[in-house]
Amino acid sequence: MSNEEEVYEDGFEGPPQGYSDLDFSTLDEKEVELHDQLLEVDWKDALKMDASKMTDLQIWALAQAIGDYDPEGDEALTSQAEARFEQLCRQLVASKAAHPALDYGGIGLILLEEMMLDERWDDAMKFLADVDRHVPEDSRVKDRFTALITILRGDEDKGFSMIQDMIAEAEEARDASLLYAIANDLVSIEMLEDAESILDTVGDMASLDGDDELVEMVADLRSLIVEMYQSMAEDGAPN
Repeated sequence: MSNEEEVYEDGFEGPPQGYSDLDFSTLDEKEVELHDQLLEVDWKDALKMDASKMTDLQIWALAQAIGDYDPEGDEALTSQAEARFEQLCRQLVASKAAHPALDYGGIGLILLEEMMLDERWDDAMKFLADVDRHVPEDSRVKDRFTALITILRGDEDKGFSMIQDMIAEAEEARDASLLYAIANDLVSIEMLEDAESILDTVGDMASLDGDDELVEMVADLRSLIVEMYQSMAEDGAPN
């Protein structure tokens, strides 16, 4: 996990991705202290550390330290960091410990996003099933990411048909949160006009429901879309 932007996040406010909203003051003080220390370890030093006696919370901190590698650095060492980060994330997603401070689905999504950025479509599809068991059913993570992967690997008609089916279901159920998530997904793959159309519906629902947080999120996503249009125009402008 390099410092490259994670473009597939839903954008809802809350704890950092990979964490639950648990109050850390309820945890063992020494465990939290080591977690905090691990977050600050240089990625090269983190690669040398043994995680066998760490709790899941500490392993996630170690994974994040390793994930902060320099993509412009030594190629062999970078590959080692990528592999170690993936190994630790897979270990956490498969963990039966269920640490209360962690969001195992969120951790899985981070790795899934990395696979998608690397165009590892088959790996992403296989790993999606492991991630899906950790996330709420109504988030439709499996359906949403299956559609995205289908589009990104080249079958746009099939993938977008899947998205349209989800949109229709969400509109019928007045599920503004799911519609927002789908719009955010579309922004992530630069289907901006389609995203804007969905945001019109989400904005209306949020206003009628008095959901000020979602209204603000819609405005923020619209601002991002404007910035993306401007960036595309600049990239396409003649020198």
